Amino acid sequence: MRPFLLFFLALSFPLFGQEPVYDLIPRPAELSPQSGFFTLKKIALVRQPGGFSPFKTWLEAKKGVAVRQSPKPARKGSIVYAASPALPAEGYLLHITPENVSIYASSPAGFFYAEQTLVQLAEQNDGRLPCALIRDQPRFAWRGMHLDESRHFMGKEFVKKYIDWLASLKMNVFHWHLTDAQGWRIEIKKYPKLASVAAWRPDRGGLLNSEADTARAGEPLTYGGFYTHDDIREIVQYAAERQITIIPEIEMPGHTTAALVAYPEYSCTGGPFPMPGGAKNCPYPNFCVGNEQTYVFLQDILREVMDLFPSAYIHIGGDEVERQQWQKCPRCQQHKDSLRLADEAQLQVYFTKRIEDFLLQNGRRLMGWDEIMEGGNLSSTAGVMVWRGENLAREATQAGHPVVIAHNYYFDLYQGNPLYEPVTYGYLPLERVYRYNPVPAGFSDEQQRRVLGVEGCLWTENVYDTRKAEYMIFPRLFALAEVAWSPAERLDWPDFQRRLPALFDWLDRRDTHYATSVYDPEIVVTVDSASRQLSAQIRQQIPHGTVRYSIDGIPPGIDAAEYTRPIPLSAPCTLQARAFWGTHRFSKIISVPFRPSMASGKPFALRALPDKRYNGEHPEVLTDGLDGAEAFHDGRWCGFYGDDFGLTIDLGAVQPLHRLEMHWLEGEGSWIYLPLFMSVESSDDGLNWTPVAQLTKAEIAAKAAGRIKPVAFDLGGRPARWVRIYGKNPGQHPVYPDGKCWLFVDEVRVD
Repeated sequence: MRPFLLFFLALSFPLFGQEPVYDLIPRPAELSPQSGFFTLKKIALVRQPGGFSPFKTWLEAKKGVAVRQSPKPARKGSIVYAASPALPAEGYLLHITPENVSIYASSPAGFFYAEQTLVQLAEQNDGRLPCALIRDQPRFAWRGMHLDESRHFMGKEFVKKYIDWLASLKMNVFHWHLTDAQGWRIEIKKYPKLASVAAWRPDRGGLLNSEADTARAGEPLTYGGFYTHDDIREIVQYAAERQITIIPEIEMPGHTTAALVAYPEYSCTGGPFPMPGGAKNCPYPNFCVGNEQTYVFLQDILREVMDLFPSAYIHIGGDEVERQQWQKCPRCQQHKDSLRLADEAQLQVYFTKRIEDFLLQNGRRLMGWDEIMEGGNLSSTAGVMVWRGENLAREATQAGHPVVIAHNYYFDLYQGNPLYEPVTYGYLPLERVYRYNPVPAGFSDEQQRRVLGVEGCLWTENVYDTRKAEYMIFPRLFALAEVAWSPAERLDWPDFQRRLPALFDWLDRRDTHYATSVYDPEIVVTVDSASRQLSAQIRQQIPHGTVRYSIDGIPPGIDAAEYTRPIPLSAPCTLQARAFWGTHRFSKIISVPFRPSMASGKPFALRALPDKRYNGEHPEVLTDGLDGAEAFHDGRWCGFYGDDFGLTIDLGAVQPLHRLEMHWLEGEGSWIYLPLFMSVESSDDGLNWTPVAQLTKAEIAAKAAGRIKPVAFDLGGRPARWVRIYGKNPGQHPVYPDGKCWLFVDEVRVD
């Protein structure tokens, strides 16, 4: 158990004889507490259904509990299972009295979920069951979690552990991403090179995915692995015993590099292709959709996949296909022309329909990411997994597709301050997972019925091992499980915050790593609109304990000042903060250098507002004295999508100006580009402007080797009141014509 939680949990959990605890996750639909406890000593399980029993397993592992099977209940000490066809398929009714426990359900799943509730109650109440009447059923039929093993092979034991987490939280779908550009993880007996070649790549340990390049000639391919048919059958059975369906994903027609390294004849060019080590220099060839042998190849693969996975749906990916490759392929173009298709998007729809027809003929249904809708005319029977936003959920449900909502549940995104978290991208705090309604306002009754449910996704480009996988998943999986199961009206963010320490203890008992980022202090600098004075505010995602801080460079200890109100700022300093529970530290030390300038707190005008996500809600971060980090989701950068950057600062009075500095960010993989050029001007009246300096993109790029490009200008003591900065956005994205370039700007200082 984590040291900082020991003291906290000692205060959080009841001792024997104290009040009952009903801190269930997910929250049940209805729970009526009743007086007393059912004691677990000599237990008779009456008419218990066959198969795996989580509660029996828990009881048998607990010392001092005798468990036996019985055909009829005793006067006391029985747990009675009774079929009740009127209950929903996955629902249950649980009645706990001091004498006996009664479980009613209409299916094995209902009994299973009732037992998971019993396990949680017993763990929270020192091995006793607090009396209650619980009526429960899930909100959504699809309660899923995804795992990408193409990028990093995690292994059978971890997958089983993953399934155990899901089962404990009443999740029922495991979406297994088995193939992608960087690796193929499933044995296909008809095509053995998918295991012997496509499953292995060069070892790029220690490198970020973006820095891991393709294999060099003759380099050993030693990193990877795959699952045999026997492995998969074992895992599928293990999941089924825990009421979980495994949905396999076999990527097509894009994200297929690993497969085409092994079998390049099914590409448009015939290869050969180097094996990717990561994303750097990774080729992304597609399957050739104009080659009939491609369909033979894929149908052979899908036959073996269907033989291993009994799921109703087979996921084919279909996302981020570089369709422009087909424009250069004679066979694809001939196919497109013969079918009288308007463009390559319709060519992908044709491909998807052919694969779907094959699956339907074999009693299965197709599911893909939301790009499969592009081009129109997609069969309404195809399931759509929405990952790019709420607008696609509306489009898919309006078109009649079964829909799974995934776009708000990418657990590979940052969950705390990027400076103190494992390197990744984006930002998805715990509260956003919990509070987001996956059925948006305005959906008709029919659209709501088409939402099958929700799914969390763990992409593993930068998740190198199981320890980090656990860290990225928890505690966000708790929030998702409650969203997926509990009625919308039962969701309660303050109550979830209260239960969180107990959930961390739940993870400790299961030897599972997790993030405590929700308790880390966050330091922001704000400006008083009247006085224009700066002050620092310290907050936590979830307030807990006492936050202590320092501004003298000494890390805050138990004797440091307690944060109770905003801290006035004027001179440069280093702000540091840490959370304590009593005398126990339970957060990281967060350290923020504050370096103000004459521009800090002064009013300014922008040519265009930043995007709301980056920081359109607080554009004052441009001059707040805090520098943005390379991880641009830290809230300190302002991002402009397609817009030019224009900033005019009013310094309040004419005064000599000596230096101006600012930072641009470059990250072309994230569509962040340097301006084509930038200029600086000054004025003493706000009407007449004097040019100060101008830089080209190349000159800005040469300022530093890293992604952050600091630029500085000597103003020579010129008198001025206003300073104006302009940066020209490149506009249209150079590769994706439907996209635009971002400009990212931070800390503008004038001295």
